[in-house]
Amino acid sequence: MAEGGSSVDCGTGAILTLGTSGDWDALEIVSIDWSGISRPSVSTSHMGTAKAGASEFGGGSFIPGDIVDPGEVTIVFHCDPDLTPPSNTAIETFQIEFPKYSTDTAGAKWVVDGAFMTNMDIGIPLEDVMTCTCTWKLSADTNITVSVAVA
Repeated sequence: MAEGGSSVDCGTGAILTLGTSGDWDALEIVSIDWSGISRPSVSTSHMGTAKAGASEFGGGSFIPGDIVDPGEVTIVFHCDPDLTPPSNTAIETFQIEFPKYSTDTAGAKWVVDGAFMTNMDIGIPLEDVMTCTCTWKLSADTNITVSVAVA
């Protein structure tokens, strides 16, 4: 936890490690957004399911699905136009190490053993830093290693 007992901290110091696109994880990261973690809802409604009564709504019934979609990660980097985009690489390992709190010896890590790039946009603005925004689809279990507190 951060000083003062809070679990809130800045993202400065987060580290990306890619399995086969090694040059890309050396780029300067501006932001990391992990989104779309989702679990399906499975309808259990059937022909005999009662519909909602007067002054009610709903009536459908559901159970949670068993397979969770790990989502996708979008990362904004400072652009290096000399690097070939990893858009044709095989599925690779994708790891994000979160910044460690001042009371930790190591930050938490989230590792996915299946990820592949699905999208890349390049921004070349006038009188500003060039950026590239890349999205990886995650396609495997996410293994979480918790941060290590100072003993």
